[in-house]
Amino acid sequence: MIDRRQFASLLALSGFAATTAGAAGKKIASPPPKAQPRLPPAPVKPRRLAEGDTVGMILPATLEFEPSLIDLGREQLEALGLKVKIGAHARDKVGSFAGTDRDRAADIH
Repeated sequence: MIDRRQFASLLALSGFAATTAGAAGKKIASPPPKAQPRLPPAPVKPRRLAEGDTVGMILPATLEFEPSLIDLGREQLEALGLKVKIGAHARDKVGSFAGTDRDRAADIH
């Protein structure tokens, strides 16, 4: 009976013999090359905002509990020379949201 060490030695030798015997008679096929991972496309960057450009203000999630902050944001953007269009449902209140799901989606679109 053979022990573990002898078994491991025989196993290693048999693997070596199989590879060298195959290499003597013919070329050993190499594994196919791994496919390169697909890189994500480069991000599309819009042009910089310039004076006179129009920007939209929407509240696609939580409503603004202090409505004057919407006006403050509008004034600050206008001070930068931008035209501001506030979403039709930005001041709506439905629970803790600025309008219904459909209204908020309409503002985004």
